Amino acid sequence: MIYAVSDSNHLTALHDLTLSNARIEWIMTHELMPLQARPDQISRYAESIVHSQQTLLHHQFDTLADALTQTLHTMMQCMQRSDKTLSPKRYPAWQRWLGIDLEHQAQQDAVHYQLADLTQTAQQLHQQLLNQQPMLLEHTATLVQLRLDMAHYIVAAEQGLTSGFMRSHASPDHTAGKPGARMSTWNAPEIADRLKQRIHTLMTVQTSFDLGIVQRQLAYQINQSVMDRFNETLTVLIPAWQQYAQNQSQQQLPQHLHQLNESRQKLLTMLQRRK
Repeated sequence: MIYAVSDSNHLTALHDLTLSNARIEWIMTHELMPLQARPDQISRYAESIVHSQQTLLHHQFDTLADALTQTLHTMMQCMQRSDKTLSPKRYPAWQRWLGIDLEHQAQQDAVHYQLADLTQTAQQLHQQLLNQQPMLLEHTATLVQLRLDMAHYIVAAEQGLTSGFMRSHASPDHTAGKPGARMSTWNAPEIADRLKQRIHTLMTVQTSFDLGIVQRQLAYQINQSVMDRFNETLTVLIPAWQQYAQNQSQQQLPQHLHQLNESRQKLLTMLQRRK
């Protein structure tokens, strides 16, 4: 079964989930009934579900979204600061003789090289993030399934306490009659208290796990948003900046100045929106 990530990052309360009565009955028969003779094992009830969620939540995904966001931010700053560097300048002969014009050209080239390096880094991070998304989604789906399993176990235990199921299905205590032996039944206060405590523990633990699940859901959505921003930068902002840089590097004729200024203002507006 595939579980979609909720847009609202909301998890349905355990007792509001749609549960299988057949699954609850199976748990009561095969998991709860044996505990009447082994009350010391109640503390291990649903232990495998707890352990499985702990293992999945212990896995830490790389903070690729943060690295990609920072790289995109640096790219925006690079393009914004390039206006003066890319502006064409006229140098008198003595400055050209000193190589000042070559220094300005080197600065222009440095801007292009820096942006190219940042773009390559962003592409690598984007690809890594793209590869990470299916695993993150799979982990979240598995956690949601385990959460549903936990709900079945908790409800089964609650029903076992209130329905008298264990009393009506009590198995004989083969230790009866031996010195110090006592009849073990579901209604025994010590067993009921143990089970109540276990239910409370499972509810508390699941609440903490739910925070981790929601964080996974939010991380998936943030990753998707950052990748969308990367695609916009690569397909819209950089081509616009490259066209502007090309126009700046050319000899500016009067009839081109108005068009260049419009292009510049459009580019700056886009960059400001992406800060």
